Amino acid sequence: MKKIFKIIGLISVIASVVLGGVVYYFYKHIQPIIVSEINKTLAVKVEVDNISISGIRDFPKLGVKFDNVRIDESSSHYNAHLLNAKELSLFVDIFKLYKNEYVVDAITLRSATLRVADLAKGSNYDITKASTEKDTTALSFEIKKLTLIDCYIQYAHIASELKTSAYAPNARIGLKYVGDVTQLSISSALDSLFVSYEKETWVANKNVKLNTYLEVNTATEKVAISESDLVIEQVELKTNGSIDYSEKSELDIHFNNAKAPVKKLISILPASAIQSLDGINLDGSIKLVGRFVGKTYGKNNPSF
Repeated sequence: MKKIFKIIGLISVIASVVLGGVVYYFYKHIQPIIVSEINKTLAVKVEVDNISISGIRDFPKLGVKFDNVRIDESSSHYNAHLLNAKELSLFVDIFKLYKNEYVVDAITLRSATLRVADLAKGSNYDITKASTEKDTTALSFEIKKLTLIDCYIQYAHIASELKTSAYAPNARIGLKYVGDVTQLSISSALDSLFVSYEKETWVANKNVKLNTYLEVNTATEKVAISESDLVIEQVELKTNGSIDYSEKSELDIHFNNAKAPVKKLISILPASAIQSLDGINLDGSIKLVGRFVGKTYGKNNPSF
């Protein structure tokens, strides 16, 4: 029996030494591998001041932190970086990656500015190189938790002249991509939200809270919006609907609210709508049930 324990002990020591050697080799060589893979995968210039790796004790969990990240636009629109971030951290299980399970446990983006635009042709965020592989297998990819901390976000849709910007002190996003469908769950506070359409301001620096679930289908070019909670300056709305971003460029958003003071509800409307209410007594409470629907291309305008 003592011999058995000695043999087991010896095997354990050998296994520990071998595993320790493998882990040490991995951590010693992982940084140049990461840099090499970034350069091979992306079609734009990426600059990173420093890359640090989590400790051996976390193996096979791997944490990678990128300091002072700068990523160029794929097509110039803002004439600035697509992404500036003081810190970008990600956490993965390398054994899952080895088995081609593309699951990222968490990504944290801290003190960042993200500038995104859909242009007349293409976008400014098409940063990956075109694949030459003829693999018909449906790709799946998942980010369990994407956290934005102290981040500024800008978005422009050139065809519809839609512009929006906001500050996200803390946002949590889940993302799962399978084939042509991307599933997004979003829980976020957005401060100073600004939205304009065809040079008319719709939302003028309002504080917003959002809880929603979206499905984006790139094959049909449609976004399905499940029932969502939207709070604009303490006005609570339930919303759902769809957006067609193909050549049709249609949207159909349903909304309703619990009874709220008229003045508070009116305060979140576009300036042009508020001007049309001059001279009307706005005392009391109101409940809204409605749609925001229409086409957004050419001379078409969506309406309430």
